[in-house]
Amino acid sequence: ERSELPKLLVAIDRETADPYQRAYFRFLLYTGCRRSEALKLKWADVTLAPKPTDGAKVADAQPSTVTFKDTKAGTDHSVPLSATAAALLRALPRLAKNPHVFVGHVAGEPIQSPSKAWQRIRKKAGLEQLRIHDLRRTFGYWLGDAGFTSKQIGSTLGHKSDITSRVYMALGDQSKRAAVDAVEKMMAGKTATVAKLPATA
Repeated sequence: ERSELPKLLVAIDRETADPYQRAYFRFLLYTGCRRSEALKLKWADVTLAPKPTDGAKVADAQPSTVTFKDTKAGTDHSVPLSATAAALLRALPRLAKNPHVFVGHVAGEPIQSPSKAWQRIRKKAGLEQLRIHDLRRTFGYWLGDAGFTSKQIGSTLGHKSDITSRVYMALGDQSKRAAVDAVEKMMAGKTATVAKLPATA
């Protein structure tokens, strides 16, 4: 539930001193991606729009995106980033000899075992039954609450279905952008509504 979000975010910040682990858990909330997709994410697959400056038109800027490679669905999956998610990645230090976004303690490798930190976090937040994968489900639930259709949610989360995969492709990036922006608003306690999308052929 959204009422539990503040204490979860506080616990993430307090129960690990590692900036990459803190960013990793928040990133899962902001994007709804699978835990393995985030762990394997490399900077080469991240496009960050220039940081907005005073007077700049954010809407005119190239959108920030990430592309998850070789996903569970068997294909690459690109997702636009909300402003909050993009700022999260901009703040992370990049290591010259490590291509991964969420750097682990082994040279050149990503985070190896986020589960230990997660156990501390969920205990601190009083959410001891909450699994890392539940962050992805939470993202989907929030989209459902905002009124997005199952097809729109599936497109954003990268679900694969023999029946609806063509529909997911037809919805495209505009639907995904509306979805991640809606979750960002809901996390901030604001009301999110479904954006009206143009009809597809």
